[in-house]
Amino acid sequence: MRIEKLSKGRKKKVILAITILVLLIGIIYITNSRAKYQVTSNIQIVKGKVNYKSYDFQILSMYKEENGEDVSIETMPNANDYEIDIARSYCENGSVRNNNAILKTINGNHTIANLNKLDKCYLYFEKITSEDVLANLKLSVSESGCPAYENPAISGVEASQSLICKGQDDDGNTYYFRGKADNNWVKFADYYWRIIRINGDGSIRIIYNGTSPEQTGEETRYRTGKFNMDSYKAEFVGFKYTLESRNGYGRDSSVLGTLNTFYTSQLLSYANNIDLDAGFCGDRTSTTTKNATTTDNTGGTGTTPTYYGGYIRINLTRKATFKCPDIVNDLYTKIGSIKGNKSLTNPIGLITADEVMYAGGSTIDNTTFWLCTNNTFMTMSPSWFSETTAFVYLVNSSGRILYNSVNFDYDVRPVINLKAGTQFDGSGISSDPYVVQ
Repeated sequence: MRIEKLSKGRKKKVILAITILVLLIGIIYITNSRAKYQVTSNIQIVKGKVNYKSYDFQILSMYKEENGEDVSIETMPNANDYEIDIARSYCENGSVRNNNAILKTINGNHTIANLNKLDKCYLYFEKITSEDVLANLKLSVSESGCPAYENPAISGVEASQSLICKGQDDDGNTYYFRGKADNNWVKFADYYWRIIRINGDGSIRIIYNGTSPEQTGEETRYRTGKFNMDSYKAEFVGFKYTLESRNGYGRDSSVLGTLNTFYTSQLLSYANNIDLDAGFCGDRTSTTTKNATTTDNTGGTGTTPTYYGGYIRINLTRKATFKCPDIVNDLYTKIGSIKGNKSLTNPIGLITADEVMYAGGSTIDNTTFWLCTNNTFMTMSPSWFSETTAFVYLVNSSGRILYNSVNFDYDVRPVINLKAGTQFDGSGISSDPYVVQ
């Protein structure tokens, strides 16, 4: 047998090839090992962290409740909208349950702890409801004194009684404060606010009340301003509007410009707490018939005399609603929202005349209900248009709901919606407000 001696050049090539092959095998081995055994302590989500101890658990299956059914998901849902269902979530190793595992949402964090090696965990997430929020605020519905849902005209008992009443909005059960309430104070973003209601989706609607827990006077407003600079066309009743369109949203109203300034200068750094989908209803359903009890969507443009849905409810039938009659066009929501007209740059608006009526306001004086500030502030609800002037609803210094021209100056009290999963300290009274954690 003849043995051929490798040349020096060929020997170097063989050694280099073997070295590269060894390196490739090493990289593949390390990569596979890291994929199998790598442990992460924290998973950053929109608010807070998903926390768990550094064990090598085998697999994590997650399900989210949607329309009453459990749907398999790959991304953990936001703790502001969903919480872990501790009654159904569990971990196991084979058929042995880990009864020490902690699987719950705590202070805005989905928390997973006390796991054993090779545990397999099943997490079920349930949507936070308005009832959950009510319980979180340690509140309960009043047993008596609340009005019939669609006829919330003020009654004498509410002059001295604080009520939490149940209603219905487009998302389900809503719980609102009525009468002489003093348990709906919130401190958020260094300002004092009052809770108008817990919305049907669990978000919390609050109205600006100043820099101190003063209940009345100029302290309760952000500033004064006009709803719109012009009033000579029906379109100017719109929170946003488009000329020659009954319910367009191409241009911002003057007050929306004021609200955007407030949001960007004072609230932008707190945006993680603010809900994007609850929206604000500026009902422009309309009729040209003055004493009609329903709208037929006639009028609403140019100089055609027009009566809006709010005019019918506040001045004629006295039957308010938390539902937005035209969600597609008149529910003002932020760009990218899952519902509404998706036209707002920032998720901020005003109270509606219907919400004022539920709180205890009406077309007669009422200085005792909690929304009365002894100053005149505007709502975002259109009233009517004469041949020359567009009118929106206000709450005057005596607590009366009335209408006036859109181009007069009134107090501006911003309204926002806090996320359903917002956590609070405090008891909600003026001396010990709910404080957003």
